[in-house]
Amino acid sequence: MDNYKVAIIIPCWNSSMFIRQMLDSVICQTYTDFRVFCVDDKSEDDTISILQEYAQKDHRIHVVKRNRLPKGAPTCRNIGFDCSEGAEYVIWFDSDDVIAPYCIEQRVLFMDHHPELDYGCFKAKTFKTEPLEIEETYLLGYEYPYADDMTRLIKRRNPFGGWGLIHRRRSLLKSQIIWDEQLLSNQDSDFIIQLFQKGLKYQFAKDSKIDYFYRICFRP
Repeated sequence: MDNYKVAIIIPCWNSSMFIRQMLDSVICQTYTDFRVFCVDDKSEDDTISILQEYAQKDHRIHVVKRNRLPKGAPTCRNIGFDCSEGAEYVIWFDSDDVIAPYCIEQRVLFMDHHPELDYGCFKAKTFKTEPLEIEETYLLGYEYPYADDMTRLIKRRNPFGGWGLIHRRRSLLKSQIIWDEQLLSNQDSDFIIQLFQKGLKYQFAKDSKIDYFYRICFRP
């Protein structure tokens, strides 16, 4: 497989309501050397047809169907990772969220300038209707000097979400870190704990701009 810079992995299940908004935000990135692996979890709505529509318009978008059990986002994320051979960096996104136009560029530049790191942590905020709305938001990806990140995680105050990270693919392979396919909840927390336990080196991108918008609403 040809080498490329970034693999973006997006698990999808009945995502027709929001997936266009996510893919539109990916296509409009200022950084272009990436491939997107949309892994469908046997959706029962129009998700597959929408994904195929985007794949026809942009050769960087690839549609993958879950071909094994168990059902669920962790399995889809691992399948997407298996498809990402050739990438230097890996990022996991959710299908119903939105990224800023500079998201991929600022993450790649940060990691390129910090070759000693296994992954970098970036700022995100929650939203309900519009990504830049002000009310009822929750910020992630900020470093707090008065509490270590593991303590924050144990207290269910996650220092960052899985979608707020960019990983060196070879670091994940070397440490044998994968998503636990048996978990029905707290999947991000479990993945982050693995990163901590294996001692992977990371850093908060303190001077970065918020680049990820996490939707909090009813998810069908």
